[in-house]
Amino acid sequence: MKLDRKRGIFSLSAAIATAGLSQTAFAAPGSFLTLSGLGADDIDVVAATDTAAGANGVTFVDTDGAGTADDGVYQVTVDTTWTADKTYILTRKIFVANGATLTIEPGTKIYNTSSDVGTAARADDEFGSIVVTRGSKIEANGTAAEPIIMTAIEELEAARGVDIDGQNDVASAPTRFDRGLWGGLVILGNAKVYNYSAAGAANLIGENEIEGFAPAFSPDGDSDGRIDLIEYGGSDDADDSGSLTYVSIRHGGYEFDAGNEINGLTLGGVGSGTTLEFIEVLANSDDGIEFFGGTANLKNALVAFCKDDGFDLDEGYTGKMQYLTVIQNPTGNNSAGDSVQDSDHGGEWDGNNKGDANDFSSAPIIANLTFIGDNEGDHAFKIDDFFSGEIYNSAATGFADLLTVSGDNTAVSAPIFENVTTDVANSVDDGAVETLIDGDFTKVGDIMLSKVDIANASFDPRPAAGSPLLGATVTDVAAIDAFFDNTTYQGAFDATTNWALGWTGADALGIFGAPLVPADEFQILSTTLSGTEMTIVFGATAGETYKVTSSPDLQTAFVDVAGATVGADAINEAITFTVPAGQSNYFFRIEKVSQ
Repeated sequence: MKLDRKRGIFSLSAAIATAGLSQTAFAAPGSFLTLSGLGADDIDVVAATDTAAGANGVTFVDTDGAGTADDGVYQVTVDTTWTADKTYILTRKIFVANGATLTIEPGTKIYNTSSDVGTAARADDEFGSIVVTRGSKIEANGTAAEPIIMTAIEELEAARGVDIDGQNDVASAPTRFDRGLWGGLVILGNAKVYNYSAAGAANLIGENEIEGFAPAFSPDGDSDGRIDLIEYGGSDDADDSGSLTYVSIRHGGYEFDAGNEINGLTLGGVGSGTTLEFIEVLANSDDGIEFFGGTANLKNALVAFCKDDGFDLDEGYTGKMQYLTVIQNPTGNNSAGDSVQDSDHGGEWDGNNKGDANDFSSAPIIANLTFIGDNEGDHAFKIDDFFSGEIYNSAATGFADLLTVSGDNTAVSAPIFENVTTDVANSVDDGAVETLIDGDFTKVGDIMLSKVDIANASFDPRPAAGSPLLGATVTDVAAIDAFFDNTTYQGAFDATTNWALGWTGADALGIFGAPLVPADEFQILSTTLSGTEMTIVFGATAGETYKVTSSPDLQTAFVDVAGATVGADAINEAITFTVPAGQSNYFFRIEKVSQ
């Protein structure tokens, strides 16, 4: 695995070629990397663009007009479609600009490289990424059978067994510990962003710029001190930046500066007109998905094995989210043998940037999340900067500590956790506000997911039979907003369906176990007696109601056992009841309640 690329010289010929050249020479059109071993349907987007401006919709724009020795950017400036019959390789950042729409067909694969261009500086580093600027769109709508995949060139090399990026070796397939191999996907919009120069409404800036993507010499047309191409925020909360469905973003998060990496999916000021559904971020060096302000809504998102936080919210984000899953990574070794750190928080949720309790803060509504930690010292939830969201019908397990709450949060602005179940203990070491929030959680000994094996990366995030997440008290979230589905369970999954199967990189790595096989109705799968409490797990039909009946000798008629009735939410169900004291024989059976 070729993970020493950041500061290394890639080959003798590359070293000779770079000798004596200034840094700005690497910022001209073209890429430092020369790709090889490409087939007829493989497209080196930058090289094709340099040969014919406008190839694949991309044009090199000399942003200061001073000639090719100065920096410029590769831009999609006309409506463009990338098709599934081609393989696209990005060696540099691509900006969708000037109101253009980049459409990506179902099943399309986009591979990305990274390069330090042979210098010690980071400012000139090249890495593949897509940045959708304000007023432009991306329409990337895959399907469960044909997801759109954005990943590292290492995946393509491993699949084909050839060196493509010119580093004179063939990469092995990336693992869950291989991160930072390219940039990420960035979408910037015109929705409201609560970024302040100082506390107080008069100091609201309302715009910001994304880190890690500043193209040198790019113009600041409105003279606000921020480069236009990477600026986000505005006044249109219904802004439409396009659509992402069934999109998998893998092994990104390039370190553009010491200790600073890129999120898998960055959303800056993205509005509610944008569709975000069935999205995965796998093995990213920074956060999985981060919202900077905006109102975009999100459904069915998996963040797995990322180094930093799963879902990061900031700058007054007020969207709605449902069915979110985080699976964290322990400390381990990447394919180069280097140790990589474990994941951070399940969610880092900040209210605003440089404001105070009187200023507008993030207040999203979130339902049905499942956070699975790595048991290595971080929190399920980090609450900061006056975050005041609402979280419903959710679950967390596997963290060393449940909450950390910064001192600037107040009881008035504290978030609400309602019908959220956890088996994570909380140290309550951050004062009265943390004590207040901690009291919102339902504490149990085990939330009973079907499988959590952190060391071997084997998971089934569905609740097991008998889990307190099934048939639990739930909030009617559809009554809060029509965006939400009502469920009869807490967490991101019901007992029967794993919506992350088939299209995600996590599934391709084999982390999910075999599908749950339903037992025949009434088949007894297990019985457990603890004191006088008997639990029976049996085959069921979801939606039906079952009861336990008993007879002391099989001759006497069977009668209902008090309290031993359950409505089935799953194909396998559990029922618990008290065994009568003093019985030497006890016979029971499962019956369906007459409708």
